[in-house]
Amino acid sequence: MTTYGELQERALKLLEQAEQQRLTEVKVALEEISRTMHELDIGLDELLVFLCSAGFRMKSAKKDAASLRVSGAVEAQAKYVNTATGETWSGRGRPPRWIVESEAKGVYRQAYQVHGGHPGESIR
Repeated sequence: MTTYGELQERALKLLEQAEQQRLTEVKVALEEISRTMHELDIGLDELLVFLCSAGFRMKSAKKDAASLRVSGAVEAQAKYVNTATGETWSGRGRPPRWIVESEAKGVYRQAYQVHGGHPGESIR
């Protein structure tokens, strides 16, 4: 008869194997994404804009773009995106600090539009 401890040990080994398999499959998927991005000349900024407008959000402000996950909340679609941080703004309500600070430095908010402009275009 199998003991509880033996079952726990087997379960732990299976979880470790499952995580290793997941990491292997993630690597394959990311390689395919990278290959397709290269073939179609898609930049990271374009990918980030797409992910933000499709409802993906950072798990934590301290984590990088590889930590994106789908948000269950229904939000207004992003009109502006800060490609450096992944922060978005719908254009509604008070402008976020990064828009205000950019405008103070002479950068049009249109430079951050999801479908137009290049982040950092100067007013001058």
